[in-house]
Amino acid sequence: QIMLHRGGWLLGRASHSTRQLAHHWEVARSWTSHTARSLSGISEPTAGPAIENEERTVRAHVPHRRRQPHTDPVIPWTGGRYAYGASFEVDGAHIQVLETPEEFYQTLMDGVRTAKKRVTLASLYIGTGSKEVALVDAVSDAVRLNPKLRVQLLVDQTRGTRGTPNSATLMQSVLSAAVEVDAPRVTAAMYLTPRLTPLLRRVLRPPFNEVMELTHAKVYLWDDTVLVTGANLSENYFTDRQDRYLVVRSRGLADFMAKYVDVIAAMSSKLRVDGITEHPYRTDRTKFEAKAVKRLNKLLAPRLEDYAVGSSIPAAEYTTDGIPDTVICPLVQAGSWGVRRDENATEELLTALESGSTTWLATGYFNLTQRLANAIVSRCQSDVRILTAAPQANGFLGARGILGHIPAAYTHLASRFLALLQRHTEDSRVHMLEYSRDGHTFHAKGLWGYSAGAELPSFTFVGSPNFGERSASRDLECQLAIFTTNDTLRRALHDERVRLYSRGTRVTLEDLYTPDRRPAMWEAIATRFIRPFF
Repeated sequence: QIMLHRGGWLLGRASHSTRQLAHHWEVARSWTSHTARSLSGISEPTAGPAIENEERTVRAHVPHRRRQPHTDPVIPWTGGRYAYGASFEVDGAHIQVLETPEEFYQTLMDGVRTAKKRVTLASLYIGTGSKEVALVDAVSDAVRLNPKLRVQLLVDQTRGTRGTPNSATLMQSVLSAAVEVDAPRVTAAMYLTPRLTPLLRRVLRPPFNEVMELTHAKVYLWDDTVLVTGANLSENYFTDRQDRYLVVRSRGLADFMAKYVDVIAAMSSKLRVDGITEHPYRTDRTKFEAKAVKRLNKLLAPRLEDYAVGSSIPAAEYTTDGIPDTVICPLVQAGSWGVRRDENATEELLTALESGSTTWLATGYFNLTQRLANAIVSRCQSDVRILTAAPQANGFLGARGILGHIPAAYTHLASRFLALLQRHTEDSRVHMLEYSRDGHTFHAKGLWGYSAGAELPSFTFVGSPNFGERSASRDLECQLAIFTTNDTLRRALHDERVRLYSRGTRVTLEDLYTPDRRPAMWEAIATRFIRPFF
């Protein structure tokens, strides 16, 4: 049974009970109201419209029939030409789940070397080790072989200019290659937050100038393929820092992600062979951010003909029988600009899931927003399993100076959350696990959602956000919400989740109160003040 309600499609089986169907309608309503708000640029959630007798059969609106789900997944189907915003229907067989940092690196290298039309590398920074240099050299070689290749490079300016050599010097080597062969479509940009005023730039020295705001989104694509991950372009992310990596073949999605990078680049300094140009932000931060929001909202609520969606998708985007089985919804966050699409969507989905379902949430840095923590504890009916880095798997372990105390700060925040669970007697429904693996750090983040009684997930969130205070309020973030009925993809996502969680050990409040884990009093006090910055 396929029904449409105010632009949000929900697939369900005719065998559903009335209770299940009513619940699924609630999920679709929640997401539909959210996407409608994104059109008007409204950030905060509002009550969705009441479900009235407005159901219409899709047959009159859709050019082909949709496949019935094989199982019982919750799918807010907002894709195609009837969507409020940019969502993309694809064949689940065109999504590949990678396992290791080494696969991530090799896939990047192969993609750059085989690109015919475009390459985009947008990251927090590009490291300066041998692997990063080889990757950048591969981009330069691709430009020399094909001067018509479009290349977009984007990093954060504060992080990307730390030390010498740095991200800027590496990107300038690509620009030099473009000059050699007169390649006009190679650009490099460095995002600098207007929050970092000239006075703060003098006061906050590297790396502390990075606390104000960063572009934290990761966008790696070549031609019509997008690699979705939370990993930066640095040697440890290619060797021993575990993240998540999904490779998606979709022209529509690749077009959208390239336009997203264009939006951020337009609000950034331009890098040239001879240096960095003046930042587009001058003196009026309000006008700058208003312009940024206008650009971003235009992307989030586009004319659908701008993207390869709906019936305009090439046949290769569909399944072999011409029917899509997976929908991808890009979610972006720019909290400093008032754009909170990702945060709203995450909260709405978590609070709409039915009792008996299970949600697995991973974050490399446990610092849940108060809003998300309250939603999990008070309004979420799903069982929740949270995986975060153990102190020995935290990327800040062993850092010099004050940064070396950050793992203790995350432990303090975890203990506060576990105490909150105990006060609300929800500690049997929500568990926390710590990831630990010899010689590896943990950087994976995202969601996996299992309907009640299901053995395989029906959705996943994957990308750059850590679900924390910094992700929500400061940094520029992007992730994909992927909903699927493709059993092969669902099995691959399940196996990915099992691999990560198999290295997790459950921790309780009592575990974190032991002498060897409990932070010093000054660390606990300091955490309350610095929490919004990490």
